[in-house]
Amino acid sequence: MLRNRVRMLTAETSPRSASAESRRPVAVLVVAAMVIGGLSAAGAPAAAETLASFVDPIIIALLVLLLVDLQLPSMSRRERPSPRPIARTCGAPIGTVRLAALVLGVNFLITPLVALALAAALPAESGVRLGVLLFCLFPCTDWFLGFTRTAGGDVRTGAVLIPISLALQLTLFPVYLTVLASWLVTTDASASPGDPLLAIAEWFLLPLALAAIARALLRIAVAPEARASIRSRVGQSIPFVIAALIACLFAGNIATVQTQWVLLGIVAVVVAAFFLVMGAIGEALSRGLGLDRGQRSLLLIATSARNAPLVLALTAVAVPGEPLVLTVIVIGMLVELTHLTALSTWLDRRRGAPAPSAPVVSPTGAPR
Repeated sequence: MLRNRVRMLTAETSPRSASAESRRPVAVLVVAAMVIGGLSAAGAPAAAETLASFVDPIIIALLVLLLVDLQLPSMSRRERPSPRPIARTCGAPIGTVRLAALVLGVNFLITPLVALALAAALPAESGVRLGVLLFCLFPCTDWFLGFTRTAGGDVRTGAVLIPISLALQLTLFPVYLTVLASWLVTTDASASPGDPLLAIAEWFLLPLALAAIARALLRIAVAPEARASIRSRVGQSIPFVIAALIACLFAGNIATVQTQWVLLGIVAVVVAAFFLVMGAIGEALSRGLGLDRGQRSLLLIATSARNAPLVLALTAVAVPGEPLVLTVIVIGMLVELTHLTALSTWLDRRRGAPAPSAPVVSPTGAPR
C-alpha cells in the first residue's frame, strides 16, 4: 500500500533497488506530516481547524486507494502454488500451503499473545495500550512483499497470504475493538458493543464499492500497459495521502498529544521490543522446521510487518476523539519502517553466508 508491493513479483529491477526506492520517502513524509500538523495547530489555529475538517474525506480516499492498489495473486491452474516440498521437518514435507499456514498461525495466534504481554507494561487508562495492541495485532498485507523480495524471500507464498490475511483482519478488527474498548480514554466508543462494527461497515462499504468500480473500469477499458502505469501511480500516491491524514489528525489534536511525549517514547520502546520478540520466534521456528533462507526471510518479515495504514484509517473512523490512540499507531509505523529496513538489509547480506550453527544476535537486534 505504501510501496510497490506484489507487482515486485514480476519486476525486472533489482530487488534491493526496487524496494529501497519505494520505501525511502515514507518515514520522511510521516515525520514531516507530524511537524506540519503540529506547527499549524500552534501558529495558525484557524488553518488547523480547516485541516482537521478534511480527516473524513481523506480516510475515504485512503481506503479507496488501498483497495485499488491491492494486488491479488493469480490463482489460475498454471500459477497455483506447487505441492513440491519446500522444507522438511522430521521427514515430513512442508509445502507452500503449509508455509502460508505457518505464517498465518504465527500472525493470528502467537502475535496476539506477545502483543498482550508487552502492552501490559503500558498504562491502560491513557489509551496507549489500545493503540499498541491495534498496531501489533494486524499483519501487513502489502509492503512486506517488497522487503521480502529485498531479502531474497519467498514472495510467491507471500502473495498467497494477502487475500486471506486481509479478510481475517477486516473480520477481527471490530471484534478486537469491541473487546478492548474498555481501554479507551473515554467511554463513548465502548457504550455500545456494536458501534465499532457499524462504523466500519458504513465507512468501508463505500470505499469498497468505489474501489471495485475503479478496478472493473481499469480491467475493461484500459490496456494492460496503461493499467500497470495507473496502478503504479496509485501506489506511489498512497504515502502522500497517509501523510495528509496524519497532518490533519495532528492539526486537530496536537494539544492532547504534546503532553504525552514521555509516554510515547515508552511506546516506541515497547513496539521495538515487539519486533525483537517476533524475530526471535520466527528464527526459532525457522530452525526447528528446517526452512531454507527464502522461507526464513518470508517468515521473519511477514510476522514482523504490521498493517499500520489500514489500521490507522479504520481506527480514525471507529474510535473518534482518541488522538493518542492514533498517534501511537503512527509512532509504531516509524519504528516498523526502521526495523524492516534493517532486517531486510541484514537478511539480504546474509544470503551468501553459511547458516550459523547457533542463534546469534545481529547489530540491528534481529536474531540470526
